[in-house]
Amino acid sequence: MNNEGTSTGKFLKLGNQFKKEGKLDEAIALYRQAINLCPSFAWYYYELGGVLAKKGLLEEAIFEYCKAVKINSESSFFCHELGKILQSKGELNRAINYYRRAIENQPNLAILYRSLGDALFQKENYSEAIINFLTALEIDYSPNTDGKLKKTYLKLGCTETGADLLLSRIKESNQQKTFKCRKTEAPDKFQQELLKPKVFGIGLGKTGTTTLGACLNHLNYKHYGWSSLTNYKLIYQIKLGDFDDVYRVVNQYDSFEDYPWPFIYKLLDEKYPNSKFILTIRKCYQIWLKSCLNHYLRLQERAAYVYKLIYGLDHPQDFSDDYVKFYETHNQEVIDYFKFKSDKLLIVCWEEGDSWAKLCGFLGKKVPNIPLPHLMKSKTS
Repeated sequence: MNNEGTSTGKFLKLGNQFKKEGKLDEAIALYRQAINLCPSFAWYYYELGGVLAKKGLLEEAIFEYCKAVKINSESSFFCHELGKILQSKGELNRAINYYRRAIENQPNLAILYRSLGDALFQKENYSEAIINFLTALEIDYSPNTDGKLKKTYLKLGCTETGADLLLSRIKESNQQKTFKCRKTEAPDKFQQELLKPKVFGIGLGKTGTTTLGACLNHLNYKHYGWSSLTNYKLIYQIKLGDFDDVYRVVNQYDSFEDYPWPFIYKLLDEKYPNSKFILTIRKCYQIWLKSCLNHYLRLQERAAYVYKLIYGLDHPQDFSDDYVKFYETHNQEVIDYFKFKSDKLLIVCWEEGDSWAKLCGFLGKKVPNIPLPHLMKSKTS
């Protein structure tokens, strides 16, 4: 090591010792000497900024942290620490920008999403806060994040019991990780996935989607069904026009049902042109509405949040006409969209006797020698 490196190393070591002992002015002097000897080393500015922050000199601390980030813009750690100082000072927009930069550099650290969620919560941007808290939970389940998510649900009008029920389901669904990694896929791998023949169930909830999922599983598709943690997050992201995680999920599986796929079938058809789509329906809208009502009652206090998120409506008993319109409009729009692509759409009604033969004929699969698995039938029909 040259003399300059040796000197700066000593200054840094001694500065850290003074900081540990609470001798902040002495530490500041030593860090400044280290910077004068080696002004291109980002950690010196970071250490100096940290001590200035301890002294309550936030503007000066921010100035030094910015220098560290400028020297090493790919450091998630520097960006995150700068974001925390800015957030403590009330500069939420700047803090949010640095948290986002930290996530771009290191997309697999739960603490980065948790901090971003905190700042968004302070800005009363509760939808984006929920997205980031849920993402943090996907990566690493933490009671700390759990509590922050609950506070956000309460802000959105959930009752204490309703929020606890939601968190319980989210915790259950987190046992099986949806994402192996949040890094962006290589372009060639992404293009390969776009050309694969995916299968999307695009019927609304309570139309036999769980039965469809069981069938696709049995036909050896790598199937993705409902996950309270990820799917709630995807619905929020779609409402904000963010589809990155949608593509991450789709690129890991072969078939899908339940929400959010009914909301984005046009996008999926354009993005995955070799895919097929299955519209599950009920025998009549009255049966579907009754099933929704039973389901609403079964969900208890979390029902209001779930139905508002999915349908934008409150209790089915009070808004029956709006629910029926939602159901009939969705089905007709799907039929109209695939009018000239009839080979891509199958309409299935299990109550009318549709079974393996129709499904397997559409998918080009051999008909299994087992009864059709009618799931969830007794719970909500």
